[in-house]
Amino acid sequence: MKKHHKKQKQKIEEIEKILDDSLIERKTKKALNEISDLMTEWSRELELEHSEYPIKLDLNKLTLIIERDGNPISLRNTGSGKNWMGYHIITHLALHQFFRKHSRPVPRFIIFDQPSQVYYPQDKSVKTKQLSSDDEKSLARVFNLIFNTVEESKGQLQVIITEHAEPADTKFQSCIRERWRNGEKLIPLDWISTKSELK
Repeated sequence: MKKHHKKQKQKIEEIEKILDDSLIERKTKKALNEISDLMTEWSRELELEHSEYPIKLDLNKLTLIIERDGNPISLRNTGSGKNWMGYHIITHLALHQFFRKHSRPVPRFIIFDQPSQVYYPQDKSVKTKQLSSDDEKSLARVFNLIFNTVEESKGQLQVIITEHAEPADTKFQSCIRERWRNGEKLIPLDWISTKSELK
């Protein structure tokens, strides 16, 4: 009986250690610092506005904050759609990089829908609008960051991008799996049953 009691006591002590608030706080802070450092590095790589300042992930508000001296900038105040898109992408990539590195049980894929959309006003079609050379470079930096992150993961992260734009870049072209044009769709029409077939 004493042996059983001792084992149970040890188990309780182990659980209490795991649930220790200060330990959880230290681990959370360490994780956030690691993720924030990656986000800061990648914001500079993408040349996003305000990237000269450190970026922090704010768990309480579930957003990012740019740590400008004395006057932090929230995500909604980062400027253009290009910045919003860029900051969203680096946040998702940094989180997944952290989860992967620390073997966290999170599905290892991300879906980005049309990251180029911010470069094309709604009244202009992707086929008719020419991007400025600066916009082309910005978009290339975004795609290269995604491609490099996936390559570095050595098969442990998959990123699916649905995109209307089709840069001529060789790496981009080599990643295309499907072109849903000229009647080709994500869900083939012959998969869809008519009402009469359902009866």
